[in-house]
Amino acid sequence: MAILTYPAVDTRVHPDLARHAREVTEQAAARWERRHPDDDAALDSLLWLRAARSAWLLGNADVAQTWYARAADDLLDLALAQGSTTGTYAYYAEPALGAAALSGRAALLERVGEVVRTYPAPPPSHRQRGSRFNRATEPAMAAHAVLVTFAAWLTTDIRAATLAVMAAARRAAALPPVNEQRWRGSHWPDLLAALEHLVDGKGDALGPVLRRLDGKLTATTFSLHTTLPALAVSETLAALCAEWRRAAPRSYDPAGFTLPVEPGHIAAMAERD
Repeated sequence: MAILTYPAVDTRVHPDLARHAREVTEQAAARWERRHPDDDAALDSLLWLRAARSAWLLGNADVAQTWYARAADDLLDLALAQGSTTGTYAYYAEPALGAAALSGRAALLERVGEVVRTYPAPPPSHRQRGSRFNRATEPAMAAHAVLVTFAAWLTTDIRAATLAVMAAARRAAALPPVNEQRWRGSHWPDLLAALEHLVDGKGDALGPVLRRLDGKLTATTFSLHTTLPALAVSETLAALCAEWRRAAPRSYDPAGFTLPVEPGHIAAMAERD
């Protein structure tokens, strides 16, 4: 895929947020210099991710790309090592894919994307109905199908993305009522809708879908961080906005998002105390 570049920005960052972001980057740099094979991989990978987000918030695109590249491999390793046993595959695989997309490294994105595309889907559950047990689609299965679609699109395999988005839509439609409400309240339906627009060549229609996704992600972020500073970045949203910019540059508009879809664009978020 073509790697987008971002212009230098001059953004006035909330002082507490700026100070915290610089502290995180310095902490990550020190940790990186003395890292050891026996270190806690989960803690380190999340620290690399926080450093990338810090640089992104401050508008340092080159530094952010370096940390995203470091985070992507470690997050993918976590997804593969713990995903099947703890049910956290999507939790780690989604930011791994997003980090690879924002790293500016095509080979890294191709490698991470290929692993995500070929990772086996979780098995269906079995629900009892009377004396029979029926196979039921779980949200994790639908989320996995959405991730496969996202990976195929980011690695520019349009045919695979087209097939995958249809499979993901079928998975989502097959969710039992007990899981459907939880699915609709998550960000996955909006990610799926954005991918459907991209696959169908409807880049001009992405704005409302991505702003709805931004709203859901923002609500989740600020329910966890009630006061500043909060290193709130969604790699998924930023990568999708890059795809929007590429697919429909005339309709692309980074204004109106709360989360930063480009490096340094955090004015809306910085006002939330």
